Amino acid sequence: MHGLDFVLTAMDRVMEVAHNKLPEDTLGDKVYLVSYYKELNNSKGTFAISGSNKALFEVTYNGDTDEMYVDMYNDKEQTVYKG
Repeated sequence: MHGLDFVLTAMDRVMEVAHNKLPEDTLGDKVYLVSYYKELNNSKGTFAISGSNKALFEVTYNGDTDEMYVDMYNDKEQTVYKG
């Protein structure tokens, strides 16, 4: 699964995970593709959802095992270093 097929399936999985893990009042109705690349039999994409949830999702498809993984990252804290 690669290209548009991967992106569309990943968007569905991202929305599914978001609805199961995040408060409904922080979710929008759009999923955005931030980045995508394919290497050998694997595809990987980074996605974001509209709304105030500040979560990023990394979706990986392993073509060797025909498995898709969804990792969710929340922006809980930011540390700034100068210079």
